[in-house]
Amino acid sequence: MVLLIACIALGAGFLILRPQALWGPAAAAFAAITGTTAKTETPTPAEPPKPVEKVRRVRTGVRPADSTDEDREVTVKIIALPPTAPLPFPLAQEVARGMTRSAVLAGFTAPTATIAGADIGHLQERLVYVDPPSGRATWIYLVDGKVSRAETFSP
Repeated sequence: MVLLIACIALGAGFLILRPQALWGPAAAAFAAITGTTAKTETPTPAEPPKPVEKVRRVRTGVRPADSTDEDREVTVKIIALPPTAPLPFPLAQEVARGMTRSAVLAGFTAPTATIAGADIGHLQERLVYVDPPSGRATWIYLVDGKVSRAETFSP
């Protein structure tokens, strides 16, 4: 009986604190009764980086008697690096046998999926790349961190 009461209290607390977690119509009905609405976050578009100026006071170990506070202010202009060009989609003929995993990840875009496992004391990995516009998929097979083979499939 105590367990049932605890479950009901926990469920009611969950409904009051997190109504957006409910199924859509149920959440809308609950929100209409309680007067709360589900909070949704809309992503903001990325803006190009702007130069930033920072002023920082610098403390020196020895302060001359004739120095003022203005002598110790330094203005630093920080400029963010521009965005880099996207990395290419890998094709089987572009992936050489024996390439290291780090070389594959540095030379091509991030894999869509990574599958890893161990077999007979060897680390077996498969990097799966999918190119949505063309529908192509490239599977890169790695054994102990080195490419053993690569295959590209077309739709």
